Amino acid sequence: MAFNLAQRISFAATAVALATLVPGIAFSQNSSPNTRPAQPAQPTNPSNRPATVEEVLGLTPGQVQQIRDILVNRQQQIESVLTPDQRNRFAQAVQSGQNPGTALRSLNLEQEKINRIRSIVETSNQQIRGVLTEEQLQRLQQQVQPNRPSGQR
Repeated sequence: MAFNLAQRISFAATAVALATLVPGIAFSQNSSPNTRPAQPAQPTNPSNRPATVEEVLGLTPGQVQQIRDILVNRQQQIESVLTPDQRNRFAQAVQSGQNPGTALRSLNLEQEKINRIRSIVETSNQQIRGVLTEEQLQRLQQQVQPNRPSGQR
């Protein structure tokens, strides 16, 4: 049962991880007409599909595996913070198409749980950054900066 639940929310945990590691890429909208659109890191590929994070950052298969391992560990740690009912509600919300961050906020977690989850996310984000090369970190920063609303770091 736990493994099945882990499979169901694996995608959600990955999305949450990327949303917190790369805030603004997936969910950003330009807030003013004077904002310059972000320049793509690579030319559009022939199939016209959007570039994946792996393609944009130029991750090696080894890096992809390391990051997946970090994300699996993150997911397990976050699941350990949630009650079974909260895990089920979160999984159902994500399966129904709700943004994972919104789904987590909809659980109305106690402040202690929120703080624990933030700590888990921050730690895993640092681990993920440790997997990236300096060039990849710069590419990541280039993708993030144009999408952040003014006032954010």
